[in-house]
Amino acid sequence: MNPFELAPAVRLRSAYLHMHRAVNGRLRPFGVTADQFVVLRFLAEEDGISQKDLVRLCSSDPTTIGRMLELLEDKGCVQRRPDPDDGRSRLVFLTTRGRNLCKRLYDATAPIRQVFENAVEANALQSMLDALQKLADAFAVNPELSPEFRPDESGSLK
Repeated sequence: MNPFELAPAVRLRSAYLHMHRAVNGRLRPFGVTADQFVVLRFLAEEDGISQKDLVRLCSSDPTTIGRMLELLEDKGCVQRRPDPDDGRSRLVFLTTRGRNLCKRLYDATAPIRQVFENAVEANALQSMLDALQKLADAFAVNPELSPEFRPDESGSLK
């Protein structure tokens, strides 16, 4: 076996891409992508959050989140409104249609969650999730590793 195949980054990428493709396949009939589903799920958990918070929660960039919100808005799933406390910021809300769609998407992805749960022993799952969070946090506090993705004060990428 090629030693590079054993590299953590290669294994993470492989697992992510397999899962991402599986989710996209399950969601294709609904006209929604895995990335859009992530946005909907975060909004289902905490409605009325800022676009800037969605960028952070989704580990994405402002342009990508903005474009996804435009598409979801066009489908009648989300609504953006000015933040009453900060007119420069926009808050994002799920519509009734978006909330209903999110529930259907969650149900449609149940087999993928089942594969995940079957592949990782229950006693190892929390350790794995903690390790992934520590890894994400380690990179987040080292922005010099990827300066092109470091947001400036406004939340925009440099």
